[in-house]
Amino acid sequence: GSCRLTVLGEPPPVHIAQTGPPPFYGALSSKTVWPTGCQRESQDISKMSSPTVSSSWASRCVVLALCTVMFVLLGAPGTEGHGRLLEPPARNSMWRISYDTPPNFEDSELFCGGIKVQWQDNGGRCGVCGDDYALPRPRRHETGNTYARNITVRRYAPGQLIDLVVDVETNHLGHFEFALCPRSSWEEAETEECFDMHPLTVVTGTGPNRKKSHFYTREPPTRYRLPTAANGLYMIQVRLPERLTCEYCVLRWHWRSANNWGDCGNGKMGLGCGPQETYRNCADVAIGNRIGLRGPLGANAVPKRFRATKPMKVHRI
Repeated sequence: GSCRLTVLGEPPPVHIAQTGPPPFYGALSSKTVWPTGCQRESQDISKMSSPTVSSSWASRCVVLALCTVMFVLLGAPGTEGHGRLLEPPARNSMWRISYDTPPNFEDSELFCGGIKVQWQDNGGRCGVCGDDYALPRPRRHETGNTYARNITVRRYAPGQLIDLVVDVETNHLGHFEFALCPRSSWEEAETEECFDMHPLTVVTGTGPNRKKSHFYTREPPTRYRLPTAANGLYMIQVRLPERLTCEYCVLRWHWRSANNWGDCGNGKMGLGCGPQETYRNCADVAIGNRIGLRGPLGANAVPKRFRATKPMKVHRI
């Protein structure tokens, strides 16, 4: 089924791979138009002064809250791109939710410089956070350069199930993967080897308002294959390592698309074979005993008010 919620403009649909808590409590407004049965939940949310993450709270109202805030974030000017990590907010997109970071109007185009640059010029290599590999290090979205501002955007608990949200503006199919790089300081650079050592497991199973998971049959447990060609917000739940704590972790989203025709390596040609576009985003998070949605005391707050004028439809897989 679908719910309708009033927001500004024409928002993207939301594709739910797993339900969970809304990542942006602080952005909810008293003017939000909630569907029947959600008013009480919205009032409870508005009273929360110090929100923490709770993986047990799941309802259709939660998804609607997420949809509302996500569309507000995308209301800022920018080019029509391909995809970005919105939850937790990636370095390239933090400016969209009032973090004091430089704006990147091409924040959905961190695709390793493009398919030609990545595969013909750089031999398939990509910057660790999505920049052109040939650029001198640190590249623009890596530690020590323009968009890495040493701001912890989320704090989690070891072993926690966390909800990730990816905004797909132009769906190229393929699969997502997520990984962590724990560091000892803000100055320590994230590396490919570090991410390779800490892949995150995508959670399977069933939940309210979603069908039984089927989209990564015969896939590694760390891989989420897009189950539809639709554009919109994709919600994926992953599990953090039980025994890993870090004050300066980098969480990375990696998208290998599959919309180009190529050599499958078995004497046949096919869609999704051979070189494909790759997208990467990096977000600064912490994992420890203290959890929350806004990071440490120095982190910037998210917007608290927004206008609501047009209907939104929530699509469920």
